[in-house]
Amino acid sequence: MPGWTISGTNASAGQFEPSSFYFSLPLPDGNIVAYINSGSISQTLGVSVLPDSTYTLSVDVGRRFDVAGVNYSLNLLDGSNVLGTCTQSGSNASIAAGTFADIALTCTTGASVPAGLLGIELTGSGRQIDFDNVQLSVVSAVSTPEPGALALTFVGLLMGGLLFVHSRRSQYLQSASS
Repeated sequence: MPGWTISGTNASAGQFEPSSFYFSLPLPDGNIVAYINSGSISQTLGVSVLPDSTYTLSVDVGRRFDVAGVNYSLNLLDGSNVLGTCTQSGSNASIAAGTFADIALTCTTGASVPAGLLGIELTGSGRQIDFDNVQLSVVSAVSTPEPGALALTFVGLLMGGLLFVHSRRSQYLQSASS
């Protein structure tokens, strides 16, 4: 799994191409999934966490036909600090055998955030947990005007200024001719 770090005592993780023996096909995204056996995979994204922003981590979590239940967690990290976590454990109906479920974790940051790089951590305990289609989006509460909107604002101010100068000049010429 390029770009991902595997960690945990006796952890094994990697990628594989499951057949219909393990999952109802097709898979959520392509034909290769990541798996974890009692450990975690993580990735540091190389960008700082933004203040006043909402992050949404979406992951398709899979439960093989031959696995009784899934024990996993999804974590968003700010350096070594956990911004948010989503955990599921035990034999459950939230992910039917042989399928994937789209699990979403949403975290909102405050006005100040600790210094650290944004990261994703996917953990699993017990027998194989599978992950696919990992996506992260961010929406900042601090809006930055689009360049086109700034250009229109500048043109509007320029036109308003020219009209003001023209109006003042016309008044001056009228009072000078009287």
